[in-house]
Amino acid sequence: MAFIIYGTNYHLGRSYEMDNYCCPYCDHYDSTELFLVSEYFHIFYIPYIPTGKTGSTLCSNCKKVVQQVNFSPALVPIFRKHQQDYRHPSKMYSGFIILPGFIIIAFMIHLLYTMLS
Repeated sequence: MAFIIYGTNYHLGRSYEMDNYCCPYCDHYDSTELFLVSEYFHIFYIPYIPTGKTGSTLCSNCKKVVQQVNFSPALVPIFRKHQQDYRHPSKMYSGFIILPGFIIIAFMIHLLYTMLS
C-alpha cells in the first residue's frame, strides 16, 4: 500500500512598500508593506502547478496583518496592478520537469534491461 502526499502550499513571492498609504488601523502613513504569495499544488512536496496568487499587508507600526479578502477599497487597485505584473517563480513548475525525467529514466532502464537479456 502506497501513500501519496499531496495538497496545496504557499510560497512568499514579492513584497512592495506602500507609499502614500495610510494603515486603516493605526492611521500611520508609509508603514504598510504588501506581500504577494503564490499558491501551488504539490505531490510529495514537489510543486507541480501554481493555482493562484493572493496577498496580504503588514503594518510595521501596529503589526496588523490584513488578508486580501479584507483589503480596503483604496488598496484593491494597487494590489490588482501588482498581482497582474507578478509572475510565479519557475520552481513552481518543477514537477513537470521531474516527473517526465523519471519516466524517461525508467524507460531507458527498461530498454537497457531488455537489450541485455
